[in-house]
Amino acid sequence: MHKIGFTGWTLAAVLAFAALQALAQQDEGPILRPKKPVVNPASATLLVICDLACNWKLDGKERGRIAAGDSTTTGVSLGQHLLVAATTDGLDKIEKELDIEAAKQSLVRIELAPVRDARLKARQDASAKDELENKPALPDPADELWNRMKDSKIAEDFDDYCAQFANSPHCSVARGIAAHLRREAAAASTHAEPEPANSSSTPGREETNRILKPPPGDAATQPLRIAVIAFQVAVGQTNEGQRAISDLQKRYEPKKQQLKALSDEIDNQKKQLQSQGDGLSDADRASLASTIEEKEKQLKREAEEAQSDYQQEMQKVYNTLASKIYDSMKDYARDLGYTQILDVSGQQTPVLFAETNTNITKGTIDAYNLSSGNAASASPQNPAAARVPASLSRVAVIAFQSAVAQTNEGKRDFSDLQKKYEPKKQQLKALNDEIDNLTKRQQEQSAHWSESEQQSIKQTLDYKKKQAQRLLEDAKNDYQQDMQKMYNSVAAKVYDVMVGYVKAQGYTLVLDSSEAQGGKPSDFILYSADSNMATKEALVAAGADITQETIQAYNLKSGVPQIP
Repeated sequence: MHKIGFTGWTLAAVLAFAALQALAQQDEGPILRPKKPVVNPASATLLVICDLACNWKLDGKERGRIAAGDSTTTGVSLGQHLLVAATTDGLDKIEKELDIEAAKQSLVRIELAPVRDARLKARQDASAKDELENKPALPDPADELWNRMKDSKIAEDFDDYCAQFANSPHCSVARGIAAHLRREAAAASTHAEPEPANSSSTPGREETNRILKPPPGDAATQPLRIAVIAFQVAVGQTNEGQRAISDLQKRYEPKKQQLKALSDEIDNQKKQLQSQGDGLSDADRASLASTIEEKEKQLKREAEEAQSDYQQEMQKVYNTLASKIYDSMKDYARDLGYTQILDVSGQQTPVLFAETNTNITKGTIDAYNLSSGNAASASPQNPAAARVPASLSRVAVIAFQSAVAQTNEGKRDFSDLQKKYEPKKQQLKALNDEIDNLTKRQQEQSAHWSESEQQSIKQTLDYKKKQAQRLLEDAKNDYQQDMQKMYNSVAAKVYDVMVGYVKAQGYTLVLDSSEAQGGKPSDFILYSADSNMATKEALVAAGADITQETIQAYNLKSGVPQIP
């Protein structure tokens, strides 16, 4: 019984195992018992809309590009996700933490425009702050005088400069030039020979006499004896002017420190927001950002008010002094025999060149200090200006901007600049054509579009128009900067050639006849004893035009061939 029972159980187990194998094989067949369905986790859909063209990621994975005002959809699982979007130029970025709780479509708006506007505003505020802190009250008188007298051939001029501005970085150069001029003068006196009585045969003299001959139709009723003065510099450099400016700056020093403290506070809070932003709650982060924004508005408002108040006070100080110094200047010039005084202070003065001994800036300062009772005693460090009687003036005129542009080098560089910006010009044209086509499509087909389609095309058009405007403004700014850089480079060299030419020909004054120079015709003429010569037009008419001569001289020196 025992043996039979054991055999029976064994047979039953084998049959059972075979039956299980059969069932397992049948489970894989197409018409037998179906598998238990696999249950996928719940999913949802994101509808993502972006106000600016952007590239976006979801949970660190690139999801492509979204056009401005356009949208896209993607499937996501329930739970938390991180969405990151950045403008196509990479300058503006936003992160959003998403918590998807239900298996439905969720709308996500990416608003990058406020981020971009905040960045641009911060840059503008920083620029305004730098301008406020770094803007000088007056131009540096040492640089101003140096630029006017650095081409002088009189050694004493450079001695006077170093005596007046002993700490100027130009002094070492000035001393070297003075020593060189003295050596040249000594050598010339040693080898000098008397000039022949009849000099008409001297090479080049006939041409010089032709150029120096007064132009026909000279309207002057008396010989011209013209002096120049940096009038604004003179006002600021009188003892009374220096004292008044110093007092004004001391009055505004507390305000300057107050603005600096507020600016430092804003910078510290920005650093706090940047470093601790992830650890702050949404409410704390929003509160800190709001505080920063309010303080930035406060800084801008107070800085603008302080700048306006300071400029008004400075103008009052200047006007009070200027009226008194003007009278002193006229008396000083009359005593020396000058018939006219031209102001070379402003950037738009038409005076391009004047002989150093016709500059009465320092003489006027000394005269006013003496008459006002604020004169410092003369010393080797502060010598009184030499009172040199006025001599006859010979005036040359030049259309300087035109001369620069008409040189072979100027023409070549302008042509190269035009070629450089041709691709940008074509890019703007293509974008404007695209805008025109979209506008035409909107006008013709909008009646058949849904509201969302109409809104989408409107946002796309708005974005592209703004994009075209930005590209145009950037291109204009870049072009103008490159053009100015090119002009300045050539103009500096043309100016040096012009100065050499007028000195060789014996001119004492050069005026720019360009229409853009000088503002109103008589703005730069501070005084004229002859009413017939009280306008720029009259002075220009009395001068000899050296525009073509300067162009030819520069082309010869530069060696740049004529453009075909």
